[in-house]
Amino acid sequence: MVIWEEIARDGAQGKTLLSAHDRLAIAHREASIFGNHGTSHLVFAAGFPAVAPEELAICQQFVEQAQGLSPTLVCRGKEADIVQAVRLVKDVKHARIMIIVPASDPVAAAMTHCPASKAIADGPAFVKLAKDLAPNVHVDLSYADVPRGDWRRVAEAATAATEAGAGIAVINDSFGFLTPRVTTDMWDDLTSHASEDVVFATHFHNDLGLGLANTLAAVSAGARVVSSSLLGLGERVGLTATEQVLYSLAADSAHTQRATGLTESLWNEPLDLHNLPPLCNKVSERTGVAMNMTHPIVGPGVNSISTGTPFVHPESFRPFDPEAVLGIRPTVVLSALANLRVVRAVARRLGVLLTDEDARLALRWVKQTCYQQISGTLDDESFSVFLRAQNMGTAA
Repeated sequence: MVIWEEIARDGAQGKTLLSAHDRLAIAHREASIFGNHGTSHLVFAAGFPAVAPEELAICQQFVEQAQGLSPTLVCRGKEADIVQAVRLVKDVKHARIMIIVPASDPVAAAMTHCPASKAIADGPAFVKLAKDLAPNVHVDLSYADVPRGDWRRVAEAATAATEAGAGIAVINDSFGFLTPRVTTDMWDDLTSHASEDVVFATHFHNDLGLGLANTLAAVSAGARVVSSSLLGLGERVGLTATEQVLYSLAADSAHTQRATGLTESLWNEPLDLHNLPPLCNKVSERTGVAMNMTHPIVGPGVNSISTGTPFVHPESFRPFDPEAVLGIRPTVVLSALANLRVVRAVARRLGVLLTDEDARLALRWVKQTCYQQISGTLDDESFSVFLRAQNMGTAA
């Protein structure tokens, strides 16, 4: 399995921007998840150099310091873009370029002012141009808006491009309206009409919240390269989230089999998913995009407890053990749904042991304060001030 990371490239279409330093730091930290096999399991889309001179400079700095990484630069199907990208990566080991090719008539009309049949027929010539400049550079084609295009024509075009030397044919659900069933049908149609040498990849947007489900459907149908973005950042509402893909395909073999039906190993060695939460926190910090309580896998709500029964039997109220799988330790949070056990646990965390009477009084204060403030939770500082003011409990 190969993860094609888009946080620095498509992520920028989510109104974010990362410096060269941040892109490198994120790429190296993400590669560490795969142990000694980072260049085998991770392609990092470093940027789109034709966007601006500043982006060009960032891309150049990235590839110059990309030791131990497999970087790719994205370009349009224009000679100037392709030449620029190839010159940047031609001396970089494991480097790639990705050329965007429209696959539907609406997108072709907007991007290239010609029918999709003409646009995708130009693919082999783009590959030849890049390969003539630098035979060692891996050249991939990214077919935009495939679901609205002619799937068999895309399969034939990908075959011709592969014969010309292309590495990967990326299938874009550019508008995020695929469903898992249609994804399976599309993937079966593509693979049955393409040469066995064609390597298809996913690039699925998440506009309807189906990015992960569609990606897993493609993996079940045979895809082994999947494009995703940390925190799901990307154009409009974003892409399939990398952290969700990695959990689904690497947390444990039983879950992977349930999600995809696959029994074979997808990785050269077990992944270190404990590196995933700090990586996502770093991305959140650098992009300024906060994770909310409903963010799956790595959000602040993961392994948080605020009610009684989950406090006593947490394994009965969660799909996996976040501490064992991801290194996320449990956190007890005060809310209007708290009970005596929850209140005692938070007080103990603050260094206070409550008597039975104090615990009952504290619980009443917590519930009353939540409703008075119309607040879902209370922070530790407020609770600590209350305990001190009431001279409650003894030192733990």
